[in-house]
Amino acid sequence: MNGRDATANGRSYARGTMLTMGLYVLGILAASLAVRSGNVHGAALVALALVPGIAILGQIGVTLNYLHKADEFLKAMTARRLIIASMGTLAIFTVWGFLETFAGVEGPAAWAAYCIMWGLFGVISCVERFTQ
Repeated sequence: MNGRDATANGRSYARGTMLTMGLYVLGILAASLAVRSGNVHGAALVALALVPGIAILGQIGVTLNYLHKADEFLKAMTARRLIIASMGTLAIFTVWGFLETFAGVEGPAAWAAYCIMWGLFGVISCVERFTQ
């Protein structure tokens, strides 16, 4: 996960992430096209809307499997970054929730939380790499 893991576990993580995120993108595209066409309704539209979320669940499983098989140093470093990124995401959405509630400011869609968390993870990984 740090860009340098050429182990079998690292390669498996990369393949799993590419597969699940490919499904995520295809799910978003399919749901977007279905909504725009207006031809898909009811349970089929709900099922299409769930595909990106199912892909995210798969990617979480891929990440947990990677951590389970990682050595102790990599496991600790990655877990620390994930915790900081998750806490940062919670802070962003909590502050934004107060802005919505009390100031009428429109906030990001809930689905953006996963994207923001991984974005923060990437920033934290870069910052840590250059500050160690």
